[in-house]
Amino acid sequence: MSAYDEENSAVKGLLERAVADVARPYRNSEEIFMQARRRSWRRRAAMTGAAAAAVAAVSAMVPALASGRSEEPAAAPTASVQASTGLVGLLPTGIGEVKQVPLIQLVKGVSGQEPKPHGPYDGAYAVRKDGGVGLLESRTASSKQTATKGSAHNAKEVCASLESTPGLAKGCTAEAVTGGGSLAVWYQPNAEAGGSIDWSGEYDARLFLPDGRSVHVRNVAGWTGTGSLGAPLAAPPLTRNQLHEVMLRMTR
Repeated sequence: MSAYDEENSAVKGLLERAVADVARPYRNSEEIFMQARRRSWRRRAAMTGAAAAAVAAVSAMVPALASGRSEEPAAAPTASVQASTGLVGLLPTGIGEVKQVPLIQLVKGVSGQEPKPHGPYDGAYAVRKDGGVGLLESRTASSKQTATKGSAHNAKEVCASLESTPGLAKGCTAEAVTGGGSLAVWYQPNAEAGGSIDWSGEYDARLFLPDGRSVHVRNVAGWTGTGSLGAPLAAPPLTRNQLHEVMLRMTR
């Protein structure tokens, strides 16, 4: 078997594990993200060309897929309907048209597997502006899930984990928040998926609340390939500062 065939076999195994995670109970999304990205980067060290792009795809897909639980997709409300509720109620004006979407159904083509909400801000939203479509996704982990052994338990640990693998993320910052808890914000570079799904760059944030829960928000410029809603935005829907402010509003 050639080195290319061996690498394709490894990619297939990673994809199978990523898909298998969809049916498992919700785990900390940031932990799934980091574990998958580390597997990807270890393999990329020995590869070039198309094989490298394919392996990167697996890690990029996991955050959006791994938290799925059985649930009928909710109707897709517009920003005007949810103007004062949920994640939409925390967003600044002028970012574009915001509409809730069944993300798992879009990227997998399977209905009934949308993640069950575990917090008031949970959900996935398409953001349309200037001919492009971005994505906002928020997922809450319970105090038990957040405290799982091997997971990051505060913002400093998130940054330390991300920075332990070169190229995994950029510019991770950690800070304490008023009332207890902590907040991590970082940038995730583009992640190609070898023709399946190509995620554009994103700013991510994870907020650790005083009661032990944590909230992970993805703020993605968009994606191309399976389930795409249109061309990606030129930049994520929220700037880094806007995402930071949205996360702080969750504590007020």
